[in-house]
Amino acid sequence: MQIALLGAAASAGGPSDTGSWHAIASTTLTSDTASVTFTSSGSSSPWSDYQDLVLVMAARGTNNGVGIGVTTEINDDSANNYNWQNIITNGASVAAARTGPIGYFRPCHIPGADRSANFFGAAVVHFWDVNATDRYKTILSQDGNEAANATDDNTIVLRSSVWASTAAMTKFVMNPGGNFKSGSQFDLYGIRTSTG
Repeated sequence: MQIALLGAAASAGGPSDTGSWHAIASTTLTSDTASVTFTSSGSSSPWSDYQDLVLVMAARGTNNGVGIGVTTEINDDSANNYNWQNIITNGASVAAARTGPIGYFRPCHIPGADRSANFFGAAVVHFWDVNATDRYKTILSQDGNEAANATDDNTIVLRSSVWASTAAMTKFVMNPGGNFKSGSQFDLYGIRTSTG
């Protein structure tokens, strides 16, 4: 309802749709794939047009095992410039951990090929202030269906990561253990600032 009202106001000469999500890139894998890359130049609008980026994904891995990690580098930076903290629960217990400094961040884990058929993990990854050159980049990710246990229970993880760089983001590459399974889907959105 709010989006419809914003659109009507914009068409009537009102304020633009600042603060809303704009779909800028999407890919659905038609074969098992080793990595997925998003770039500013490959998006429908350059990332410099946005304050934040949000990645929404549903993915599964080709390796067997529980909780296959997805490692991600920003701007091809593989130096030890990433740190994160996470809280994880499967409904029966809760744990917390800290990782880093290390040469990548982890937006999520995904179910392996030996999990239940059609069992894909979902994640939402929010990149804050992607064009700010006066601060490090903060990344907040939430993922479910990690399947950290052999029973395919719906594990949930909340993770806060930092990329210790003041460079504007122009690229990120995601690599799972093994490959992403065919059918995995990745959608990238840009969020404009409140001033345009």
